[in-house]
Amino acid sequence: MILVTGASGYVGGMALRCLSAMGHPVTAMARNPRKAEETVPTGVPIRVADYDDVASLKTSFEGVSVSCLLPATAMGEMYCATMRT
Repeated sequence: MILVTGASGYVGGMALRCLSAMGHPVTAMARNPRKAEETVPTGVPIRVADYDDVASLKTSFEGVSVSCLLPATAMGEMYCATMRT
């Protein structure tokens, strides 16, 4: 199973829909369950987790063989800033 993080966002959602359309077994991971229910394709399981909550991450990654990690914008900006220094 492929776990796509940021699945309720633009890039994560696009990746999730593409992988699902190609027939790959996917699961969505998102922080906001309400937003995920509105944006994730019907039939795709949703796992709610936050990068600041280790327990939720451990649960979300159970049974996952591949992960598609697409961090939220703030995390991406933090990472880029760290790499520049």
